[in-house]
Amino acid sequence: MAISKLSQNLKNPEPEHAKHLLHLLQYLHTTRNKTLDLNPSKRTGLEIYSDSNFADASDKRRRSTSGTIITLHGRPIAWKSKLQTCTADSTHEAELYAMHQSLKLGLSLRYSLNDLGLIANAPAPMYVDNAACQCTAHLYDQITSRNRHIPTRYFKICDHTESGEIIVKWKSGKCNPADLFTKPLSATESAPHLDFIFHGTAYPLQVVGGCLAVNPPSPHRVRISAPDLIEP
Repeated sequence: MAISKLSQNLKNPEPEHAKHLLHLLQYLHTTRNKTLDLNPSKRTGLEIYSDSNFADASDKRRRSTSGTIITLHGRPIAWKSKLQTCTADSTHEAELYAMHQSLKLGLSLRYSLNDLGLIANAPAPMYVDNAACQCTAHLYDQITSRNRHIPTRYFKICDHTESGEIIVKWKSGKCNPADLFTKPLSATESAPHLDFIFHGTAYPLQVVGGCLAVNPPSPHRVRISAPDLIEP
């Protein structure tokens, strides 16, 4: 995400941006021994994690940032952070834009891995932390005056959930590693995500407890199971 933010100021950079660049270089130097562990974990298949912040104050148009990370057998194989082109007027809309980015990247990998026989022809889970987006993806909510202004292409996720290629599941941002690619996080907040990404370490129980307790979705509208939150 840091590189994405810095690249937005390649034209007419200011001293503040140079300060941030030096900070990034310092981080890269101090973490030079960190490596990705690509040995398969207990999780199997392709998994897609999608997230978005909302009304980013660092952007003059208050656009949000989409974050995506995709894992194969529990190990990261693709990730992306991108400033959204449209200004979202709700978290639901911002998350839909992020889901569209994650869908395109996830489907391309799913088709390639399927052709190579590396994954089973089963629905790939996409984890989001917005219950309204999960409802939209599974056609639980109809298009109304509240979301009719959103471009049609961002509802493409509905086609792929109906076909069985993708299944959208809710997961709190505290247990969603894509959160790293949407906004700056403190060292304490980012540590569980980094441990999951680099080493496949399960989220600590205190974090998992927060995932279950903070803003839980309505049970009659959203299906969620504990293993989806706890397994590494």
